[in-house]
Amino acid sequence: MISSSPTLTDPSWLIIHLFVMLHRLDNATKDRLFDSFTAGLHNLLTRQAY
Repeated sequence: MISSSPTLTDPSWLIIHLFVMLHRLDNATKDRLFDSFTAGLHNLLTRQAY
Protein backbone atom coordinates (compact mmCIF):
# COMPACT_ATOMS: atom_id res chain seq x y z
CA MET A 1 0.00 0.00 0.00
CA ILE A 2 1.64 3.20 -1.22
CA SER A 3 0.64 6.45 0.44
CA SER A 4 1.51 9.98 -0.62
CA SER A 5 1.26 11.20 2.97
CA PRO A 6 4.63 11.42 4.73
CA THR A 7 3.03 11.03 8.16
CA LEU A 8 2.10 7.39 7.59
CA THR A 9 5.48 6.30 6.25
CA ASP A 10 7.87 8.43 8.29
CA PRO A 11 7.12 8.77 12.02
CA SER A 12 10.10 11.10 12.56
CA TRP A 13 8.49 13.65 10.23
CA LEU A 14 5.36 13.53 12.37
CA ILE A 15 7.39 14.01 15.57
CA ILE A 16 9.22 17.01 14.11
CA HIS A 17 5.91 18.50 12.97
CA LEU A 18 4.51 18.00 16.47
CA PHE A 19 7.49 19.75 18.05
CA VAL A 20 7.12 22.69 15.67
CA MET A 21 3.42 22.98 16.54
CA LEU A 22 4.20 22.84 20.27
CA HIS A 23 6.92 25.45 19.85
CA ARG A 24 4.43 27.90 18.33
CA LEU A 25 1.98 27.61 21.22
CA ASP A 26 1.96 30.06 24.09
CA ASN A 27 3.14 28.94 27.51
CA ALA A 28 -0.31 28.73 29.11
CA THR A 29 -1.59 26.37 26.42
CA LYS A 30 1.65 24.41 26.58
CA ASP A 31 1.32 23.98 30.34
CA ARG A 32 -2.29 22.80 30.02
CA LEU A 33 -1.35 20.31 27.32
CA PHE A 34 1.61 19.05 29.32
CA ASP A 35 -0.51 18.63 32.45
CA SER A 36 -3.20 16.67 30.62
CA PHE A 37 -0.56 14.59 28.84
CA THR A 38 1.26 13.66 32.04
CA ALA A 39 -2.05 12.93 33.77
CA GLY A 40 -3.12 10.67 30.90
CA LEU A 41 0.26 8.96 30.86
CA HIS A 42 0.10 8.43 34.62
CA ASN A 43 -3.40 6.96 34.35
CA LEU A 44 -2.24 4.63 31.58
CA LEU A 45 0.76 3.43 33.57
CA THR A 46 -1.18 2.89 36.80
CA ARG A 47 -3.92 1.07 34.92
CA GLN A 48 -1.36 -1.32 33.41
CA ALA A 49 0.29 -1.90 36.79
CA TYR A 50 -2.82 -3.50 38.30
